[in-house]
Amino acid sequence: MRFIFGFLFLTFLLSCEQIEVDDLGGNFDLSLMSFNLRYDEPADGENQWSNRKEACLDMLNEIRPHVFGVQEALQNQVDFLHDNLPAYDFVGVGRDDGESSGEYSAIFYSRDHFELAENGNFWLSESPESPSLGWDANNIRIVSWAKLNDLQKNRAIYVFNTHFDHKGKIAQEKSSELLIQKIQEIAEADASIFITGDFNMLIGNERLAAITEAYFSAQRFAESSDNHDSFNAFGRWYLNRNIDFIFFQHAEAISYHTIVKDYGVPFISDHYPIFSRFNYR
Repeated sequence: MRFIFGFLFLTFLLSCEQIEVDDLGGNFDLSLMSFNLRYDEPADGENQWSNRKEACLDMLNEIRPHVFGVQEALQNQVDFLHDNLPAYDFVGVGRDDGESSGEYSAIFYSRDHFELAENGNFWLSESPESPSLGWDANNIRIVSWAKLNDLQKNRAIYVFNTHFDHKGKIAQEKSSELLIQKIQEIAEADASIFITGDFNMLIGNERLAAITEAYFSAQRFAESSDNHDSFNAFGRWYLNRNIDFIFFQHAEAISYHTIVKDYGVPFISDHYPIFSRFNYR
């Protein structure tokens, strides 16, 4: 009996995983992913980028988001994705010098669905217009953004992609406030706006309040959703937590999925990609 129960439970888990990946069809205006793909760190051993990059590519080719934001991507990782995803273009710069040095918060978009209208970058600091370390942050942090014209609907959306600091408490709070301030300066008031990123905080953290008071969490407000943690720490289960989010305004969240499929490797990253579908008619 114990064996039968275990077999049925395993079958259930596998079917849930398959549903998460397969149940991505239907009518929608935008499919959007946020993915911290873990920087290229040789010390990661079996989890280093060279062992994961093809699996990451397989995931993206299977899910085929219209737009996806990546965090922690170094120049060679951005180049790999761009070279191997010919249907996509991207915007973004390295955070350390505003060119190619340091991690990117790049935004990739499908040319079949969107045309780039405007884009830019700003830094999460007291000097947002140039590469700079903000407040008590441990690292330089950047936001890359894009105004994308929807080729089917003849309207524009805005996507902002970022990676907040993991240590600086003041930096986390000030980054939330600055992000909202800059969005208000950049985007039209009635535009559909989407924020993707690794925020290094749980959803109820007061340092996220500037965002959560103005924007909806796709995981919480989608018509169908899940409650998976997004950070898997390459299997160090005691570190699991939910710190990656897709926020939105002036849109309708249809679904939210945490992509937990392994694509033939132990983990495609130390974060699971998160994926949402939206309408903004």
